[in-house]
Amino acid sequence: MLFVRGLFCSSVLLLTILGFSNQAKSSEEDSITFETSELTIVSADRRSHFLVEVAQSAAQRQQGLMGRKDMNADRGMLLDFGSLQLVYMWMKNTHIPLDMLFLDEVGNIIAIKANTKPFSTDVISSPNLVRAVLELTGGTVSRLRIKVGDKVLHKFFQH
Repeated sequence: MLFVRGLFCSSVLLLTILGFSNQAKSSEEDSITFETSELTIVSADRRSHFLVEVAQSAAQRQQGLMGRKDMNADRGMLLDFGSLQLVYMWMKNTHIPLDMLFLDEVGNIIAIKANTKPFSTDVISSPNLVRAVLELTGGTVSRLRIKVGDKVLHKFFQH
């Protein structure tokens, strides 16, 4: 009986510790904030304007849009890696489908992954070195006829 009581107390203690650990992680994620700025996509026949949250730190890029239940059509997230690199992403804990636009060092769209699958752990990688990834609500690329070769205007790409 003493053994069972000890096992029970150990289990409760472990669950309590795990609960506090998850709470700490949750409040850590909640404390990540993003600056916002304006961004424009220039296509052959139009300019599309967005207000984007900017993820520049590793913690911000890791958090990204995870946990978000929705996003307005004129909003997005710009993940800036600061230099050219291969990028690997996934949709784990992401509730909404996203269009991912892979951008070179001057803001040219070099690849697009449209309508990514929510909660997927499949790796989505850049086909080449990129400076940034722009995430928009799934379907935006199709709706606005955005294509590879279009240009993203944002302060990160001004020289």
